[in-house]
Amino acid sequence: MENENKYGLIPDMDWIAIDKLVIDLSYQRDTSSRRSQANIAKIVKNFSWAKLTPLTVGVLDNGTYAVIDGSHRVSAVKQLGDIDKLPCWIVPNLTTASQADSFLGINKMRNPVNTWSIFKAKLARGDKRAVDIEAFLNACNIEVPYNGYCSKPNHTLAIAAIADHLARHNDIYLKEAFALILKAWPNKTAQLKKDILNTLVTFKIRNGAKAKDGEIVKTLASFDNANQITAKAKELKALDSSLSASMAHYKVFLSRLKDVHNGK
Repeated sequence: MENENKYGLIPDMDWIAIDKLVIDLSYQRDTSSRRSQANIAKIVKNFSWAKLTPLTVGVLDNGTYAVIDGSHRVSAVKQLGDIDKLPCWIVPNLTTASQADSFLGINKMRNPVNTWSIFKAKLARGDKRAVDIEAFLNACNIEVPYNGYCSKPNHTLAIAAIADHLARHNDIYLKEAFALILKAWPNKTAQLKKDILNTLVTFKIRNGAKAKDGEIVKTLASFDNANQITAKAKELKALDSSLSASMAHYKVFLSRLKDVHNGK
């Protein structure tokens, strides 16, 4: 196993006991989501050795093996209950960070991986930008749910938008946007979305100190939820195809804000 060539250490193949396979949730996708559970159920229903590809695993110091690729297969086989070993492609000398890097590489070459799973894996491998974003979110008391479901008001999946704003603007605008949305819809989940974050950051940049937070909160609260603003933006864009989706969203918000300011 320790043989090495220009492509790195050469992996080995072996059958590994199920109870020796460990799924590290620091970078792996959470298999509790509906999509994952459906995938696992499909594997269970149609299981056949002819359809099973070997897992990719890394060797851990305690004699177990970290599953880099194959967490759904492991979960499915555990449900079957009558298989005690699985074929594994064993990659030697991998740290947690390099396991996460391998996870990203394997999945990017196969099927698209959702943004929050990529973010989680980048955190595990110590990617500086991801670590900085996580630190910012922690400071704002904002969480990324890695199962893909925003079950709390402070949950968000808008990683790409957050990363973009932090790269281009002072983080105070985004911090204020989070706070305003949470004040407007304190008990509603899934409101920290890309469209409304983009609109509020843009408004703050354009208006600075002239922006009155009380009026912004009242404007947001006048909508049932963030999706309603997006829906009205789509209606506006249908009437004026020259508008971008982001500008249509901004115009819907701005129009309602003017009404609030004028006491309508």
